[in-house]
Amino acid sequence: MPLPPAARAVLARRLISITGNAPVFSTDSVSPLRLERVSEWVTEISQVMVEERESREAFQLRDLRRTLETLLASLGVNRDVRGQVQSHGLGGVQNRHYDRHEYWDEKRAALTLLKAHLAGLRSAQAPGPQTAPAAVSTPSPVWAILPALALTP
Repeated sequence: MPLPPAARAVLARRLISITGNAPVFSTDSVSPLRLERVSEWVTEISQVMVEERESREAFQLRDLRRTLETLLASLGVNRDVRGQVQSHGLGGVQNRHYDRHEYWDEKRAALTLLKAHLAGLRSAQAPGPQTAPAAVSTPSPVWAILPALALTP
């Protein structure tokens, strides 16, 4: 997956701080970060967002994948590239045996488009409570939790 500069900065900082055979992402510097723990974090974040009225309803990790798929489709990213971004790849004989293209440029373009869209939504946020119409998806200030996770560049 092509990493944007902010993600590369996080990874570079993490690589400098680990010693020996420690995993890159871990909660205890010994064992690798488990998907179940990430799912727990998402659930905790969801609960806080519902309490703070930053989300209308609770969500789970899988909901983020569905939302990403839907958002990329709405931005015009084709199904094949969406599958590559979500690490699903493409099925069928053609792709299993013949298509060895890694789709780096296409993934990078899709993620750049997504980043620009999210930045536009974020910059359009007015201070105070969100009052957007129900049909408009408003971003949540979930980036506020990133410093606690030590994932800021």
